[in-house]
Amino acid sequence: MTLKIITPPLKKAAQKVEDPKEIIPEAIEIQKMIADRSVFIPGSKWDECYAVAQPQVSEKPLRYFVLNPKWKELVKAYEGDIIVNPQLLSKDKLSKIKSKEGCLSWPFRPIKSAKRFSQIEAKYVIIDNKGRIKIIEKKDLEGLAAIVFQHELDHLNGKSIWDK
Repeated sequence: MTLKIITPPLKKAAQKVEDPKEIIPEAIEIQKMIADRSVFIPGSKWDECYAVAQPQVSEKPLRYFVLNPKWKELVKAYEGDIIVNPQLLSKDKLSKIKSKEGCLSWPFRPIKSAKRFSQIEAKYVIIDNKGRIKIIEKKDLEGLAAIVFQHELDHLNGKSIWDK
């Protein structure tokens, strides 16, 4: 596989993952790209990330994103490393905030303020670091976990912070 950050990002919605087991090899490659820092473009403003959405690195976009395992509290909040077919079930409208965000798909643009919700309810399939698959029917995410979820969900829907 030859994966790299696509700049600018794709503007099309990702396809649902039918069998999570099939994406494991590609997801592991994305994790390695994050760990060995090959996901970062030389000279870019960004040398760290919380997650990478699969459409950021593939011309055949699928609905999943991979967390940076370095952020252990984030991985713990989601209960795993690979988030498949995420859905936003609800958002606490009182938790609306302005989040300052950067994006690997826009490596030379500055931080941008994006409207997000700091408390959401989500549904997704998780693949943990041992390859175990678990359906998360309803998960309350808050703070950074909620913001990362919304940012990556935008990528899966063919959007970025610059579309807001």
